[in-house]
Amino acid sequence: MRRGLIVKVNTVLIPGINDQHIFEIAKKVKELGAYTQNIMPLIPQHRMAHISPPDPKERKKIQDECAKIIPQMRHCRQCRADAFGKLGEEMGGAENKRMVPEGFKSPVPSGRHRQGGGSEESC
Repeated sequence: MRRGLIVKVNTVLIPGINDQHIFEIAKKVKELGAYTQNIMPLIPQHRMAHISPPDPKERKKIQDECAKIIPQMRHCRQCRADAFGKLGEEMGGAENKRMVPEGFKSPVPSGRHRQGGGSEESC
């Protein structure tokens, strides 16, 4: 925010994995200057396909508690505007190359690719 940016932090709620840690995340990102937090439910797929997503009541309860710390973004069902590709598959091919600006140098070491996935609904 010091540079005039509004920062939204997306946090994926994974029951049994990070559901208790999300409160610490909310405190830390607020301390670092984030404007809002978006707590999203897990989309069970790839290595987390066996984990059930949080039910809406569980997610709302955590959002309500975190709202005491940092404003919560609640209008998106599943924000995936930054995602591309499919979990478990290597990125490549012409369809993905057009998404990368010419001259872009990835901070990810060669052979490791950022993987994404998601729904049709994006924010």
